[in-house]
Amino acid sequence: MSILVFLAGMLFVLLLPAMGPLRLCEDCVVYLSVADSASTGQGFLYHGAPTRYPSGYPAVLAGLNRLGAGHPWGYVLFNWFMLTGSLIAYFVLLRTTFLFSASTSLVFCGLVTLSFVWIKHEALPVSDLLFSCLAIAAVAAFSTSNWWWGLLFAALSVCVRAVGIALLPVAIAAIWPPPYSRLGKVLYQHRRILWIAGAITGGTLGLLVSQTAYVREAVTALHIKASSESLALVLARNFSWQLVTLGEANINLPYNKLPAGPVSATVLGLLGALGLAATFRGIWPVDRRTAIPAIYVLSYSMLVLAYVGHDSRYWLPVLPLFFVFEWRAAQHWLHITCAQDLCGRRGNVSPSRDDRPRIHHQPDVCRQSLSRLVP
Repeated sequence: MSILVFLAGMLFVLLLPAMGPLRLCEDCVVYLSVADSASTGQGFLYHGAPTRYPSGYPAVLAGLNRLGAGHPWGYVLFNWFMLTGSLIAYFVLLRTTFLFSASTSLVFCGLVTLSFVWIKHEALPVSDLLFSCLAIAAVAAFSTSNWWWGLLFAALSVCVRAVGIALLPVAIAAIWPPPYSRLGKVLYQHRRILWIAGAITGGTLGLLVSQTAYVREAVTALHIKASSESLALVLARNFSWQLVTLGEANINLPYNKLPAGPVSATVLGLLGALGLAATFRGIWPVDRRTAIPAIYVLSYSMLVLAYVGHDSRYWLPVLPLFFVFEWRAAQHWLHITCAQDLCGRRGNVSPSRDDRPRIHHQPDVCRQSLSRLVP
């Protein structure tokens, strides 16, 4: 009950920015300008030209403008609803897929509300919270076999942000029939044709994605940076900064609040690498129940790590799942100590494949038990 009261209090606190002035950033100005252009019937344009952003979030802002809610309170209130929707989808995912108790699921939801990444962008008119809500809802729908809802949420997420293509492997894994079914056997018999069709489809999608504004700007930035230094050094530096942003999101401490210098960046980078390693350890070994969230985390993380820009908000849609898989990794690592402690008092403990200890009693204990049953 106390956890629920705390979560309700945090949601009330996150509602307070609706009463203040609107915070702005570079992306906010572009989104608001495109929304004003669309609401007046001039199209999704910024200074008369199309932008690299998908038109999903500007369409939402344009709708708020047409409804008379195009004010700071309207934008922040919409983000608040998206945050609440993300928590609901996250709670359902924890209960149905990870089989957590209600109290444990609420604790993880409370951790999300305490994250500075979520708090910061709840008061900004950007697409991050809308995309996170749609992405987590899609993963929760796919995990519970609600394929049509999952496909709807995934399609809407692509309309909001181009990185929504990370849900494509999730949709394929969720819809693909099991090998023991009739359709699965037929697909297995024609697996060579499927490989060829998949290669053609993947190449077509790769060609289409390569022509998007995001990829063109990223390639241009790489060419500019690689003109003065090697491409390998540019990619390595970008990867290290992605780990820094992941580190600050993991420990909930912004980089600009730490002492300036390479020491802070190195510490955050190491923490980010540790968090990434813990997440992969929590994912592995992949079981059928948690395969959908694991595939989403892997596909999205690969896209973010390969992207040229770096910001902690890029990790926002997968940060709640990072918390879960890091907790599973911590359980696995701490389980070794617990097993050693049990060995000295309760017999031999050997961890099973799903990390649940099986206690094998000593032979004399078994004989005593049998002597009570057999006269």
